[in-house]
Amino acid sequence: MRLPPLKSIIAFESVARTKSVNRAADELGLTPSAVSHQLANLESIVGRPLFTRLGRGLVLTPTGTQYLSDVTELNRATERASSETSVEILRIHSGPSFGFMWLLPRLAAFQEANDIQINLSRARTRISRSPAVITISTCVTAMRTGTMSK
Repeated sequence: MRLPPLKSIIAFESVARTKSVNRAADELGLTPSAVSHQLANLESIVGRPLFTRLGRGLVLTPTGTQYLSDVTELNRATERASSETSVEILRIHSGPSFGFMWLLPRLAAFQEANDIQINLSRARTRISRSPAVITISTCVTAMRTGTMSK
């Protein structure tokens, strides 16, 4: 199997992140038609659909979700390889509500106190399969019972 063109992978990642061909096209400085062609090219190389088209929106298929995870990991590998070795990186993967409402307001102080780079990502699906160093999936229950402290 041949490697897909990098511009197809970039178009895929942008569409997956923005969930819109038009927004991805604006972000990449391309026409929506060019982005659609890149997606079609990638899907033909992969041999499976990466998106399900629902009206005007796009939803990742299971194959698309796995491919996005792999592309994201490739991006992280490149980030790690190009970063200074003295910089520690903590990857935290949490549900969107917990990450936004509880974790995010506390991260700046933690980062300052520990001289560490933090990469926070959100999940709407099974986060137990995340490549993150820390995966937070059960804190919502603790928040509801009031057992979490600042």
